[in-house]
Amino acid sequence: MKDWRKQFRQIVCRRRLIALAALTKFFGACLIPLLAAYGMIEKRRLGRWIACLLIPLAALCAYQWVTRALYGHALLSEATDYAKYAKGFLGGQESPPVLTALTFTGGCLAVVIFFAPLLWRMRVLTLFTGGTVLLAAANFWGGSLLKKHGAVQYASQISVELQIIFWAIGGLGVLALAVEDVLGRRDARSWLLALWVLGTFLFASVFQLDRQRAFHPAHGARGGNFARAAFGTKVLTGRKTCRAAWPSALRPAPHWRCLVTRADFCLALAVRQSAQQACVKYGREPGALWYQGHWGFQFYMDAMGALPLDMRHSALKPGDIFVVPENNTSLFPVNSGTATLRETIAVFGPRRLTTWSTPAGAGFFAAAEGPLPFAFGRVPSENVFVYALKSPAPASTQNPK
Repeated sequence: MKDWRKQFRQIVCRRRLIALAALTKFFGACLIPLLAAYGMIEKRRLGRWIACLLIPLAALCAYQWVTRALYGHALLSEATDYAKYAKGFLGGQESPPVLTALTFTGGCLAVVIFFAPLLWRMRVLTLFTGGTVLLAAANFWGGSLLKKHGAVQYASQISVELQIIFWAIGGLGVLALAVEDVLGRRDARSWLLALWVLGTFLFASVFQLDRQRAFHPAHGARGGNFARAAFGTKVLTGRKTCRAAWPSALRPAPHWRCLVTRADFCLALAVRQSAQQACVKYGREPGALWYQGHWGFQFYMDAMGALPLDMRHSALKPGDIFVVPENNTSLFPVNSGTATLRETIAVFGPRRLTTWSTPAGAGFFAAAEGPLPFAFGRVPSENVFVYALKSPAPASTQNPK
């Protein structure tokens, strides 16, 4: 009896952690159907364990009710509404192409590329490559894929297409690894990992715009697939593999992570420097200093006393200065009849690898802005346009960038 009570308390504690995970990041709610499926496959029947899943469900319902009472709208359901709204002005894609989803899967879970020779036979790798190339050719026909993601002007089209194919092969390998584990073992854990990976892929493909964050939860499942493949009775190739081969394949992964992290860090530095230069030079002008844009640029501009520009409610006066970053989101077009371009501030960030640049084809933070999670090649500078208002600007009715 004591053992049963101890196990029950442990289960309840874990379900509370699920509730906390869902309230920290809404994607944590996916643990509820995942664990329900795992329990059904493991136990083969419903039992008292299913009642414990009511704890995170009750927490989410309470969160929905409390936020509606406090703010007038429920934050949980508002997240879905925002995703629909964002798709309207970030590319307007009703259904993102499968190739883009595979590209972000392979890029965000890039370690799969390094392990591919150990996980699959050469004929399977050839099949992956051939299938990806055919899928890519169908999407590249007439430039349809790149047109959906904006103008990739700073990089050559061939370079972007080759990078898409490379990372898409890795994405296909991630999905195939999960499916292979189910077919080979057919136990509850393999089903849990497969549903985890495939569910994350579908969620990122259909609903999520900032796909790199959507793939973060899949890292744990991918690690589980690797562990089962590496330390199980045999690897997926069906042949014995030298133990030293697995650490050797793992060594490039941290170096690759450092490269991407450094590129993102250099981008953040360039954004901060551009905001600082704009505020130092124009913050003492007679008129008010306004700005457009979000993310880090918004943070630095707010910290230095600039005012966010609301096209409907901000009271702009002739002589006011407003700053518009080129490489940002939710930007409204500037009417040349009401404003004069005073200066373009250019700050160089990352040079050969970038995580966010529509002209280079990188859309790490929003896939609608670029077909690649990160792009190799020439990287444009971070440009900030400084305008002086000539006459009061009318409220804009156009969608932002």
